[in-house]
Amino acid sequence: MNDIPHIFIAYAHKDRESLLKLKTHLSILERRGHCRIFYDGEITPGERWDDRLKKELHLADIFLLLVSEDFLASDYINNVELPTILEKEKNKEGRVVPIILRKCLWEYTDLQQLQVVRDNGRPIEETNGHGAAALAIAKVIESHQQAIKKIKEAEEQAQREKDAVEHQRLAAALAARQEQERLRVQEEEATKRRQAEEAERKRQAEERRHQQAAEAERQRLAATEKQQRQAARRKKQQAQLTAAVSRFRSPYAWGGALALVVLSIFIPQLCKDDQPKPMVGIEEPVDTTQTNPKEAQIDTLPVAQPPPETEPTTTTFKAPKMERIAGGTFTMGCDVQRDGDCQDDEKPLHQVTVKDFYLGKYEVTNEEFCYFLNEKGNQTEGVLPGWK
Repeated sequence: MNDIPHIFIAYAHKDRESLLKLKTHLSILERRGHCRIFYDGEITPGERWDDRLKKELHLADIFLLLVSEDFLASDYINNVELPTILEKEKNKEGRVVPIILRKCLWEYTDLQQLQVVRDNGRPIEETNGHGAAALAIAKVIESHQQAIKKIKEAEEQAQREKDAVEHQRLAAALAARQEQERLRVQEEEATKRRQAEEAERKRQAEERRHQQAAEAERQRLAATEKQQRQAARRKKQQAQLTAAVSRFRSPYAWGGALALVVLSIFIPQLCKDDQPKPMVGIEEPVDTTQTNPKEAQIDTLPVAQPPPETEPTTTTFKAPKMERIAGGTFTMGCDVQRDGDCQDDEKPLHQVTVKDFYLGKYEVTNEEFCYFLNEKGNQTEGVLPGWK
């Protein structure tokens, strides 16, 4: 359907005068752009009139039929134009307006089903009612324009709805693509994180392997060095032992050793014969808190001095002078970094706590040692081999 209605006028050539009168009335509408009128007089010389007529029949929206006895008798109208016009009207592709020019048998044709245009029920030429026919045609044109407007509005509304649906579809597709892109980026980031974490785990594992290998190599070198030191120490001890044995081969060394053995046998016997039996008790250690302030501090042992002279007695034995040593905590064992080479029985380092104890202030005298032997007997436990 055209925006400007196309009007096709079908007529018999004997009715040309009525055609021109009617076209004159409709020219104002054509001039103002309300319609476009075609009839066979528009065909230019040299143009194929049959092709042009069929083309205009296809393009037309309104068909004006100038009905007369000549119109009904025309073979071209009845065989070509009228079947096409009635087919388009049947398919609602065009509006057909029969205009009765003169009295004829139109009611016995297919036109009887259509609303015709007459002037108060009389043919147009009888009343010279071409103006009334033009007015009826103008109303048809206006009705057609309103139909075109409604159709356009409906088409525009349908297009807007279609555009809205398409916009929603595009928006949904865009949102889906964005979501897919977001998920893809998220998956890529997760993959990169997993790869980075895996690389970090491999790096840490490789670093631990290197550290373990380095530690094993360090321990191996330390063990080798320790074995070398122990071998050197054993070699040194062997040399010392060899030197000591070579010294004992001297008659002087054997004589000194024999003298020590004799003294260890006879001195206890002499002490048993010469010393009286002491009384049961021994005096308590002397409180050292009142000693001379010029004496050495507790943590420094004094130089050995002879015991004070006391009158001999046969009933008591004066215990040696004792100093109270404050207890405390210290670290026992060998530290490789501090002491260098350490034996297995010197490790590990550990904390030892010692309570307060007493220590003799002076060296043990022969008298005190004889008293000890008389009380305890000749103790051999802990004595070095060869000195029993």
